Amino acid sequence: MSQRVSIIQHFTGDLPSLGAHLTDLAHELGARGAGDEMIVVDDTGHEGLAGWLEQHFPWVRLVNKNRPEGRSKAQLLGAQAAQNEFLLLLGPAMRVTRGALGPLIAAMSGPNVFAVAPRIVNGVSGEVELPGALAMEESRPVVLPSPLGVDEAHLRPIPFASGAALFLRREAFLARAGFEDLFAPPYWDDVDLGLTAWRQGLRLLEVPQAVVERHPIDHPEVLTPPAVDRAAIERGRLHLYWKHLDHRGDAAQHVQTLWRDSVDAALHDRREELIWLAMALEDLDEVTTSRSRVKGVQVGWKDALRASDPTRL
Repeated sequence: MSQRVSIIQHFTGDLPSLGAHLTDLAHELGARGAGDEMIVVDDTGHEGLAGWLEQHFPWVRLVNKNRPEGRSKAQLLGAQAAQNEFLLLLGPAMRVTRGALGPLIAAMSGPNVFAVAPRIVNGVSGEVELPGALAMEESRPVVLPSPLGVDEAHLRPIPFASGAALFLRREAFLARAGFEDLFAPPYWDDVDLGLTAWRQGLRLLEVPQAVVERHPIDHPEVLTPPAVDRAAIERGRLHLYWKHLDHRGDAAQHVQTLWRDSVDAALHDRREELIWLAMALEDLDEVTTSRSRVKGVQVGWKDALRASDPTRL
């Protein structure tokens, strides 16, 4: 008997995009006949989706949220409502293609696999989004571009699976209470989830045979100014390193780098960089608390980076 999957889609208001995905997905789930379920988490804070789903897609379950809170909260609520062994967490722009679920389930049977990622393809251009390595540059974590070719068809280790297309066991996701609240808004939360798993001796893999397409969507909600987005990204970058930093020598080098960069930013009137650091330092207690919650660490930060590098095989 096929193992069952709960597909959880974060919804931010684009009905045509959701309708297109559900139309295609109905054929996939019907062909599998495995008892899979589709859950849509309405993160708009408005009413109306329930009636639309009842009219057009009555087989879809709906989870309503009182106010918009972003992907991480929405996916956790969906996981709590799910009934099946496996979860496929999807962002609003993602659509599952035919035959994707089988390879994802099969990949989870490997030893010590915490989660897997489908191959993400741009639904308009056909461009493939290949995962790169997580590395350190100037004492800060960065995600490198992948040197692999689009014809690479082997299972590969990856440092993290994007929160927009993540496949894992429901029990494992709920045991961690989903993504870490420290990284709200959701930048670096999926990287933290993957890195924590690698440090605990678990693995994450990309599954090229399972394809999820990224399609443009309309965002009816108020868009965040780019400067605010950048501040959240840079604050989260520091939080990630502070949470997983595990050697005194690296810590000393990091402090020296922060001091040098801060002086340079002040001298050249790059005030935004000082703001990023100040924002990160304001949350230092929360970082310490988050760090203390990581249990069962078997692998150091640097060893985890090496083990999760997609190019190492």
